[in-house]
Amino acid sequence: MIYCSWEIALTICLSFLVAGVQNSADELPEPDNVTLSWNPERFSVIAQWSKPTGLDADCKVDYNVVLCLEKCPPTGPEAECFDNRRTPHLNHTWNVSTEKEICVNIRTKPVKCGHKKPSKPVQKGISPPLALVKNFTCVYYSHMKMNCTWNLISETSDLQLFYRNAENDSLKPCTYKLTYGDMKTGCHLDDINFHDDVQFFIFSGSTKSSQIQNLFIIEPRNSVKSEPPKLDIKREGERIFLNCSTPDFRFPSRNNCWKYKFTYSKCDEKEQIVETEGNVFSLEYNPACKYMFQAQTVFSDYCGTRRESEMSEPVFFGESTNPNGLFMVAVIVTPIIVSCCLIVALVLFRRYKEIILPNIPEPSLLFKDMFNSTNDGGQSKSLYVPITEVVERDVRLEPSSTSLHPKS
Repeated sequence: MIYCSWEIALTICLSFLVAGVQNSADELPEPDNVTLSWNPERFSVIAQWSKPTGLDADCKVDYNVVLCLEKCPPTGPEAECFDNRRTPHLNHTWNVSTEKEICVNIRTKPVKCGHKKPSKPVQKGISPPLALVKNFTCVYYSHMKMNCTWNLISETSDLQLFYRNAENDSLKPCTYKLTYGDMKTGCHLDDINFHDDVQFFIFSGSTKSSQIQNLFIIEPRNSVKSEPPKLDIKREGERIFLNCSTPDFRFPSRNNCWKYKFTYSKCDEKEQIVETEGNVFSLEYNPACKYMFQAQTVFSDYCGTRRESEMSEPVFFGESTNPNGLFMVAVIVTPIIVSCCLIVALVLFRRYKEIILPNIPEPSLLFKDMFNSTNDGGQSKSLYVPITEVVERDVRLEPSSTSLHPKS
C-alpha cells in the first residue's frame, strides 16, 4: 500500500510538470530588447523592441502594447493604464506628458500561428526627466481663452513656455505671463480651440548642470471650467424665477454641454440643491421667508470631463417675518395696557374716595327712628330742636394796671 501511494504521488507530479512544459511550449516567445526613450521634439515617449527569438518562420504575429502612468509593475486594477492596442510594427509612440513614471507592457500575440497562445508580458519603465515645474494645470474658462498655472521646482532665470495647437504646428511662446513677485507662475492664452484634441506645452530652462525640457499635454475638453455665473431673480405672482447667465462658449454642434446647479435656502432651513438642464428655475414664493440663492454652471460629461464652476455670489430676496407676529404682539401688549388702566383706576379711586363712597348713617339708628315713629301711632313726631348757643353779653375789658406793686 505504501508503495502504491508513492507511485500515485510521483505520477501526479510528473503530470503537472508535463502540463507546465506543454503550456510553456504553447506560448509564443516574448519580444526582445525592449527600450523606452523620450522624444522632446515630438512630445512623446517611444517604445522599441526586436522580433522574438525562436519564433517559427511560418508563424505570423503582432504585438499588444499598453501604457501605464506609474512605476513598473502596475498595481492591479487601479493602475492608470490606457491605450491598449495591437500593432504589427516593432515600435510604438505615445504622446504623453513627462511628469509621471511610465511603464509599458508588450506581449507577442498570434495572428496565424496554429494553436500558439500569447506570450507573457514584458514590462519596461522610464522615469520622468528632471523637472523644472510641477502641478501644471490649465483651465479653459471662456471661448478661445485658457489660463495655465504651475509651481516652480528648480530655480532658473531663463524659464520659457512654448505651446502649439497641433502636433505639426510650430511652437509659439507665451507672451501674456502671470507672475508672483519675480517668479513666472502662469500664462494666459487667447487662441486655444476647444475642438482641438490636445494642446502641447514645453517648458525650457537651464540649471547649473544642464538644459532641461518638460513636456505637458492638455486636452481642452477635459479642462473646461467656466467663471461663476450671474444670477437674476424676479417674482411673478406666487412664484420666484431664477435666471442664470450662460457661459461664453461656442459649441455649435453640442447643445447639451451645460447644466446648471441652483442652491437655495429659505426661513433659515437647510440648503437645497437642484440641477437643471436649462438656465431657468422657479419655485413657490413664501412671503414670510427670506431667501438666499446661489448658482453654478456644470460642464457636462457629454462633451468632456464634468467640471463645476465656482459658486456665484449669494443673492438675497424677501424678508423673514413671523406669521404669528400680531398674535404675539397682542399677547404681550394687552396685559401691559390692562395693568396701566388698573393703576390709573386705583390712583383716581384713592383721590376721589369720599365722592365715590360717601359716609352712610349707621343702619341701627335709622331702624330705631323708624320703630319710634311707629309706636307713637303717627301722632307725635320728633322734631329737630337746634341747640341754643350760649353767648356772653356783658363783656368788659379791665384796664391793665401799670404796676403790680405800689411804690414804697
